[in-house]
Amino acid sequence: MLTAKAYIDQHFTEPDCISDAVSESGLGDRRFRDLFKTAFNTTPNRYLTLKKTEYAKELLSAGGLSVTEVSKRSGFSDIYYFSKVFKRIYD
Repeated sequence: MLTAKAYIDQHFTEPDCISDAVSESGLGDRRFRDLFKTAFNTTPNRYLTLKKTEYAKELLSAGGLSVTEVSKRSGFSDIYYFSKVFKRIYD
């Protein structure tokens, strides 16, 4: 699972990051998710969302980019979803 977590850490802005991590692990989807949750006490999706929002927070703090650009660079496909998730985590 450490390899899978490292893969997610490196590819979190890519659209199929978790699916690719599952494929790389050689495990089935359900087994991967169960082992990930056991190892890291969070689901892969929650972990990925946290990685994306942490990166977005860094980009916003640095300044110079619009919220739309930060959303895209962080791996969110929809600015409205990004805004909703970001507010839920950081409000």
